[in-house]
Amino acid sequence: MEKFQESLLQARKQHKVADHMVYITHTIVKDPKLLLSAMKNIMRSMVNATDSLLQYERLFKRIPIFPQNFTSKLLLLKNPCSRRYNLSQNYIFLINELNEIITAHEKSPVEFARKDKFVICSENYRMKTITINKIKEYLALNKAFLEDVDKIVMKKNGLFT
Repeated sequence: MEKFQESLLQARKQHKVADHMVYITHTIVKDPKLLLSAMKNIMRSMVNATDSLLQYERLFKRIPIFPQNFTSKLLLLKNPCSRRYNLSQNYIFLINELNEIITAHEKSPVEFARKDKFVICSENYRMKTITINKIKEYLALNKAFLEDVDKIVMKKNGLFT
């Protein structure tokens, strides 16, 4: 199995975990902290799908060797890949938004659950809220991204999973 196929498989697994957390576990437990965990899995899924696409492009020498950091991967996804395959800019916006929220969470001095929301406060008390509906939107967009990446890396080569 090629490296890009492994990354795509990992992305699908993380999407399934996030989906299960939102639609099954959260409906039973109703703990807003699960939303943050689901969001982190969505982010991992999107990064792995991006890795898959970039590894596929690198395999066919369409992009140069790139550093393994978030910023360079996002730039490569944004410029050559999204143009070449006509990918929606919403995917890039979603990856940026998820990264901002997760970074804010890591740096936040205060976070709390309020009703069905998870609230993250910055040092100057700017708040970011995570709701179940927002996570469901992220899941839907992630699913579309995975489908687009799957069409690009698997179907064009006659590879099917």
